[in-house]
Amino acid sequence: MSERIAHSFNNLRNLQELTLRDCSSLRSLPSSFGKLRNLDKLEIGPSAAYGHGTIHASGKSLSSLRDSFGQLKNLSQLSLLCEEIQNLPPLFGCLKKLGKCKLEYWGLESLPDSFAKLETLEILEISSTKLNNLPNSLNGLNQLKSFRIDCPALVELPASLGELSTLEVLYLDNLTLKHLPNAFCQLTRLQSLRFLACQNLESMLPSLGDLEMMQELELHMCRKLKSFPESLGNLKALQSFKISDCDSIEEIPESLGELEASRKLIVINCANLKTLPTSLGELNSLVKLLVVRCKLLQSLQNLWVI
Repeated sequence: MSERIAHSFNNLRNLQELTLRDCSSLRSLPSSFGKLRNLDKLEIGPSAAYGHGTIHASGKSLSSLRDSFGQLKNLSQLSLLCEEIQNLPPLFGCLKKLGKCKLEYWGLESLPDSFAKLETLEILEISSTKLNNLPNSLNGLNQLKSFRIDCPALVELPASLGELSTLEVLYLDNLTLKHLPNAFCQLTRLQSLRFLACQNLESMLPSLGDLEMMQELELHMCRKLKSFPESLGNLKALQSFKISDCDSIEEIPESLGELEASRKLIVINCANLKTLPTSLGELNSLVKLLVVRCKLLQSLQNLWVI
């Protein structure tokens, strides 16, 4: 970025929108970047805009963020899609008005300790091939409602995840974890839960049924997952249950029939599924049943009473 443009940031005190798109040679932001005190929405990277008031920049060459980044006191929406950045600035947690944050740093190795100070954060998405742990202070995000994490190097979730008492949506994508922390089922406000390509996940917690507000449950490409707990039937608010490409699942528990609110059941390409529970006929609210490419499935019973 030229010195002329860099110095001009000093005068853009009322700027709320800035777009830098397909700037593939951009390697750093100017030191005066933090003086954009009225900046409301920021996006760095080749993705679609959030809407009115957004910064866009191709982040392929961007290798670092200035410490002054934490001075953007009015920033409410942030999307950073950068391949080279390994760390966030230490003062990242000073973004006190940040409500929506999307981080696609494929080289990101860690989150700063200050990250848990983002007390107004409601929506968080993190994607990284190198991030192998989340901070134990995650419970500091006490307004978080939606959390999506796509980190293939992540082998476990911190117990503090269960203390996110406001969390309603949780998407766990491409994680290598085998088990869930016991505190997971403390997420009593959770309404939507998805596991995508968690290839090593072997089991669900027996207390899964404690998530009584759950409305949507999806499991896709969890190839080592062998079974569901009987407590599945305690998810009385569950309306949609989707399973696909879960090769090790042989059966679904009879407690499925206790899902009184269930309207949609979708089972696709579960190679070893041999039977559906006879209690399926008790799902009086069911309006859609889709079973595709379950080649070992031998019988369907009691469907006539649905």
